[in-house]
Parts: sequence; structure tokens; C-alpha cells
Amino acid sequence: GKSFTMIGRDDSLQGLGIIPCAISWLFKLINERKEKTGARFSVRVSAVEV
Repeated sequence: GKSFTMIGRDDSLQGLGIIPCAISWLFKLINERKEKTGARFSVRVSAVEV
């Protein structure tokens, strides 16, 4: 269902949903840029469940 697709299942990393995958991807890119350029980042997230 929708909840599993968005959030994932608690039992394995392979069952991650869209939200945790996107956040992981975002922070991976931020860390890569930070190492290359020394830039500082701020992340703000809002979410609404429908």
C-alpha cells in the first residue's frame, strides 16, 4: 500500500520507501559536495500525509 511505498518496512534496508531513500540520497550528495568544496548546507523538510 501507500504507507509501505512512502516509508518502507521496518524489517530490512531493502524495504526502504521513497522518503528514506530520498533523504539518504540527499545527505550523500551533501557530504560529497562538503568534502570537495567545504560548503555548508542547511536542510529543512516538511511533510504532509494525505
